[in-house]
Amino acid sequence: GIDEPRDISAQARQTASYILFLLLGLSAAFAVLLVFGIDLLVTSRLRRLCTAVAAAAKGRATSQGVAVAGKDEVSAVANAVHQALTSLDQCQLELAASEAGNRALMDAIPDLMFRMDKEGNIIKTRKRQRASSDDIVDLIPSHIQQMTIPYVVSALESKQTQIFEFQFSVDGSVSDHEARVVPSGDRDALIV
Repeated sequence: GIDEPRDISAQARQTASYILFLLLGLSAAFAVLLVFGIDLLVTSRLRRLCTAVAAAAKGRATSQGVAVAGKDEVSAVANAVHQALTSLDQCQLELAASEAGNRALMDAIPDLMFRMDKEGNIIKTRKRQRASSDDIVDLIPSHIQQMTIPYVVSALESKQTQIFEFQFSVDGSVSDHEARVVPSGDRDALIV
């Protein structure tokens, strides 16, 4: 009887093999479900957030479509980005309105206006209806540019408007003028 095959032992090995394959199959299925779950719950939401932020960086749909549903860290980050972009949109609208108002105000002033740095370089001029930017620079004689430099330096240092008077000759006719030098930042001033 000892040499006879044992059916119970063979069945036990076969059952153990089935259990092992079943556990391996269940582990593989669990791993696949875990990967899909992480992708569904986290990774895909992060991809949508990245896509929305990239679109906002390119100027398309800045504050729209950035929110990600949920009550976790990903949605908290998405909501913070959404709020920042909404605030940025509002600031851009306010800036555009302010620039339009400033442009209208500047266009209403008939006087010659230009920006000059403390070395006497004319940085920008406001174009008048019948004069190009180069024509305006040519209208300002070099001695008046040189006379303006100390007032530009003083305006930039004191952060206050400086006023000076000068005479200007056009076609043999001398006329008196007043210039206002207004600080326009740290490096240049607006001269009116």
